[in-house]
Amino acid sequence: SGAKTMTWRRIPRETDWGRPHVVHDYDHERGAQHRGSGILTPVVQRLKMLIKYDQTELEAAILNAVFGAHVSSPYDPKMVEAAMGENFDDTSIGAYQDGRIEFHNERRISLQNGSRMPILYPGEKIETVNASRPHSNFEVFESAALRNIAAATGLSTQQVTQDWSDVNYSSARSAMLEAWKTLTRRRDDFSVGFAQPILSAFIEEIHDTEDLPLPSGAPHFLDARAA
Repeated sequence: SGAKTMTWRRIPRETDWGRPHVVHDYDHERGAQHRGSGILTPVVQRLKMLIKYDQTELEAAILNAVFGAHVSSPYDPKMVEAAMGENFDDTSIGAYQDGRIEFHNERRISLQNGSRMPILYPGEKIETVNASRPHSNFEVFESAALRNIAAATGLSTQQVTQDWSDVNYSSARSAMLEAWKTLTRRRDDFSVGFAQPILSAFIEEIHDTEDLPLPSGAPHFLDARAA
C-alpha cells in the first residue's frame, strides 16, 4: 500500500482546445505550490485555545453560581473518624451533630416577604463562596485571540467581533476600506480561477449540443471565447 501512494497517473488539466477537465483554484503563496491553504490555518490552534478557555470560564461561572454560600461548623471527632473508615452510618454522628439537627428542625423563621432568617447553632457561621479566579483576564485573552483571527482572514477586528464600541467613524471606515481591498482581490481571483472556467465549459456544451443554437453568421464559440 505504501508503494501505491507514490504511484501517479497523469491527467491533463484541460483538453487540446482548452476545455477544463477539472477546476482547481487556490491562492498561490509560493512557487511550486500544488495545493491550497485555508485562511484560518495559521490560527487553528488559537481557535482551539479560545474554545477551550470559553468552556472553562463558563464551567467556573456556573460552579460559582451554584455554590453561593455554605455553613461552616466544627466537626465532631467521632464523625470524622467514622467518615475516614469503611463503615459509616447514622449512629456514628456525635452528640454535637445531633444537637445541630434538632436545633435546626425546630427553627423555621421567615420574614413577611418570604426571606428566611437563619439562626445558627453555636459554633456555626455562614460563609460566601468568593471566586478567586481572575475573570477579568478572559476579556483580554478573547480580544487578543480575535485580533489574530481578524489578521489571518484579512478583516478588521470590529468586523470579526461586531464590537464597534471602541472605534469612531473614521477608524471604522479606514478599517473597512483596508478589508475591502482583500475582499475584492479574493472575489476577482475566485471569478477568474473558478467561476469563469465553469461558465465557459457550460456555454460550450449548450452550444455544442444545440440546446442554445448560435445566431446565424456568428463565429464558433471556440473561435470567439474571449468575447
